[in-house]
Amino acid sequence: MRQRTVMTLLALSLLLTVCMLKKSTLTPKASTIDLTIAVVGTAPVLTQSPDFHSIDL
Repeated sequence: MRQRTVMTLLALSLLLTVCMLKKSTLTPKASTIDLTIAVVGTAPVLTQSPDFHSIDL
């Protein structure tokens, strides 16, 4: 019984260690995001100069 408990704890700790070592690939880097925003009215004044394109609604 004691050997089974030890083996179970060892397997759980190994599983948790492997899960923690995985790298997160869900969040992209900020420099690779292509963002499209629609503005109703005049375009806002910004410190950086993004490209604005006019579209018909």
